[in-house]
Amino acid sequence: LSFRKDGYEEQTVKVKVLDGHTLNISINMFLIPIPSDIGLLNQLPDGVYFLDFTNNQDLNTVNKKDWAKAINYWFRTRGDFISGNIRLSEIAYFIDNEGKVYNSSGNEISSDNAKLQKEDKIVYLGNATESGVTELAQSSLKKFFNTDLTEPSVKVFITPNNVGFLRVREAPTTNSKELTKVDTNLSFPLLDEQQGWYQIEFEEGKTGWVSGIYSELVGDNTKATENVEANTDQTQ
Repeated sequence: LSFRKDGYEEQTVKVKVLDGHTLNISINMFLIPIPSDIGLLNQLPDGVYFLDFTNNQDLNTVNKKDWAKAINYWFRTRGDFISGNIRLSEIAYFIDNEGKVYNSSGNEISSDNAKLQKEDKIVYLGNATESGVTELAQSSLKKFFNTDLTEPSVKVFITPNNVGFLRVREAPTTNSKELTKVDTNLSFPLLDEQQGWYQIEFEEGKTGWVSGIYSELVGDNTKATENVEANTDQTQ
């Protein structure tokens, strides 16, 4: 028998049923500590990435230190974790919503002791009920990254096409409701990324999704160098 539940590791057991007996099974399932959809909060200097793990309701009330240790245990016992375009094999540091910093093993450390390398992954462990990164977490991050989180350094550039605009969807799919259209050659802060779609804030307080086929990620001081040609019926 196989037991499956979203957010939990599948469990399989072998059972033998005897005539005239009632079978009762109790299964302990392992809560996967890494959310299926990982958000990119910011790309920091030297190629360091700041990732958001807060969108999992099942992990909302988990002790943050235990959460960090569970993620480390996953990598040691299960291997890499793949979410969209992101492949994770190790997390360098964790920062929780109270501003506490943990190393890759899940042990609390001072931010002054952090040693970063290119392409390190830093994970924010917040509560799903909270909006954005807390001020305490931002303060801890700035201590050893010297970076402000209020304005993401990665932006979504709307690449030129034949119609001069790109549709913004309510959800990351072409079947989703169209919210508005945005002009090409404009850039918007990246809020999230899912399966080839980018979430942007197109107006103050209003967010939506654009297709990665007709847009690309750029840095604050980087201009897109390639144009994407698209027909009217191709503009998603």
